[in-house]
Amino acid sequence: MVSLRSEVADPPAVDLDEAPHRSSTARLLATYWPLLLLAALVAVATVVARHVMFPAYSWNRDEAVYLWHMEVLRSGQLLSTDGGAPLFFRPWLTGASDGMLFSQYTLGWPLALAAAATVLGTPSAALPIGAVLVVVGTYAFTRELTSDHTLALVSAAVMASCPIIFIQGGMYLGYLFTLGLGLAYAALLLSGIRRERPLRIVAGGALLGWIFLTRPFDAVLWGLAVVGYVAFSHRHALRRLVGPALWLALGLLPLVAGTVAYNVYVTGTPLEFPITSVDPLDTFGFGPRRIMPTLGIVDYDLGQAVAGTTKNGIWFPLFLTGSYLGVLVALGGLWLRRRDRTTVALLAICVLFPLGYFPFWGNSLSSNFAKYTGPFYYIPLYPPLSILIATALIAAWRRRRQLGVALLAVVALATVVPGLDRFALVRRQSEAQVPWKEAVARIDGPSLVFLAEDQPYLMFLNPFASNDPDLEGERLFATDRGPANLDLIARMPERTPVRQQSSVPLWELFPRPHPVKPRIVNTPLEVLRTDRLALDVRATNTTSSPAVVTTVLVGGRVVDRQTLSTSSRRGATHSTRVVLAVPGATTDGSSVPLAGPRGRITILVGFGEDAAAARADPVARQRLPYRIEDGTAEVLLPPEQFRDVWYTAPIDWQRMLELPELEVVATADSP
Repeated sequence: MVSLRSEVADPPAVDLDEAPHRSSTARLLATYWPLLLLAALVAVATVVARHVMFPAYSWNRDEAVYLWHMEVLRSGQLLSTDGGAPLFFRPWLTGASDGMLFSQYTLGWPLALAAAATVLGTPSAALPIGAVLVVVGTYAFTRELTSDHTLALVSAAVMASCPIIFIQGGMYLGYLFTLGLGLAYAALLLSGIRRERPLRIVAGGALLGWIFLTRPFDAVLWGLAVVGYVAFSHRHALRRLVGPALWLALGLLPLVAGTVAYNVYVTGTPLEFPITSVDPLDTFGFGPRRIMPTLGIVDYDLGQAVAGTTKNGIWFPLFLTGSYLGVLVALGGLWLRRRDRTTVALLAICVLFPLGYFPFWGNSLSSNFAKYTGPFYYIPLYPPLSILIATALIAAWRRRRQLGVALLAVVALATVVPGLDRFALVRRQSEAQVPWKEAVARIDGPSLVFLAEDQPYLMFLNPFASNDPDLEGERLFATDRGPANLDLIARMPERTPVRQQSSVPLWELFPRPHPVKPRIVNTPLEVLRTDRLALDVRATNTTSSPAVVTTVLVGGRVVDRQTLSTSSRRGATHSTRVVLAVPGATTDGSSVPLAGPRGRITILVGFGEDAAAARADPVARQRLPYRIEDGTAEVLLPPEQFRDVWYTAPIDWQRMLELPELEVVATADSP
């Protein structure tokens, strides 16, 4: 390889490769013990964070999806079966194709979780590994970039004290792992070029390839930042980079090929990643965007891109050492390094990642939650800013020790106060999810659990509602599909059907500073089989209106409507009975028809000044899914309960655990 020594900074004073031949182990430990101590402290901190700050996962449902994907891989498969019923068993952020389910994410991080679970007994072991990789990677990158051991150690310490390390380090997300790979790739590439070590360059390429296998777009940005810096540093001798480029490609291309092969296996197209196969609208660029089929479409435009970037920028410092003061200190460090060529590498990272994610609608979506767990896509900016903060701290210390101590104390205080606030915030979010975890643990025996949240995907609200890859676990979770639930129940007679329901409506369960802690109820279900269904309806007037009207609908068609009173008082109860008969059933002439192979029976009650007003404005309803098989009606009990509630959005039906306005008892009737 042609020498590039004339184009790079002086080599480090202590070389790890040569040190064993010229110094003792004790000397190495004397030099690197601070780094080892930092790594150990960070590893312990992430373990503590996992259990203290996140007793029931974070608000981010990507965690549950990654763990589900990990279990699929550990079962020896790349895809999971959909059980012939993808609408029931499809998890959040997954796709369904040819009888199989697949994650929208690539293999890099789930493989790391699977390796940790297999070798160390728990996927949690991957979390401290990712955090340690970031701290050690910050040291290695800084040391290789600047040849300054002291700056590298202080930069690693600053990075280790960033609140983002403890928060992201306690979550089953791959952002820290990817960042650590990026820093290690940069250090190996720079070191390999400087020392003319092809194997280091190949190893760096392999790490860049693993980033591509984990977060493909991050790999592109890391490649542009570091390779761009190398090209800038050697702009007068670019031909000398041909050899290193080939070595880099040698390490990179096998993992790129593996990613492409996975794309072909999952999506059938080399360049179509699973995420766009799940929903083609979940992609870069402006226009209509959506995270999953059946959900709402967002028209992502320039204004939203600017707003999302601004919000991420506002929340970004809260997870940095020194918070907003840390940003000012970093600017001071930038000024001190303004004539240093290596600063270009730091600026390249700080510019490329926000710029690269600017046209991605997820940047705007994630900005709504950045104050809780940090701006996901800007995490690669923390190491460069840590290096700049370390530069300013060292300069202050060397200028005047008292000044250095004072600056360090102020920065530490500015880190601890907002950091503890963020820690408390994410802990409250996780504690609010403990009822979901406990509710799952209360389900005994072979069960078929329908999640009554009107959402078409598992793990959207309950992150613990995850099935095993073969759908053979003791607890089998399914989305609520109304009348189709009866078909699934008939297919699985050995399982006890259960409805799991929250006391809090869906829109109140999203992240907020003071989250609502729901009550989760598991209700056993039963199937009533009869050709004549009797509905005993009891309405309790909870208003001061005198008129009470009940309405019964079958498949959206009114089959019975009764004015129970026009002079009711608050607290008064009124009863009636309605009999529904399937075609061909023996009747006494008083029953109403129950037609159609599938549908819902809906019972409504309204109160008003007169019968017309009560009829026009129902306030409570109960709903019973049914199907007709071989002349017999199968009705799923107990009924689902709803109340019409006014929020900031238009009036909507809200699921209720208790409904004092309306009670419906369904039984088999005899003519």
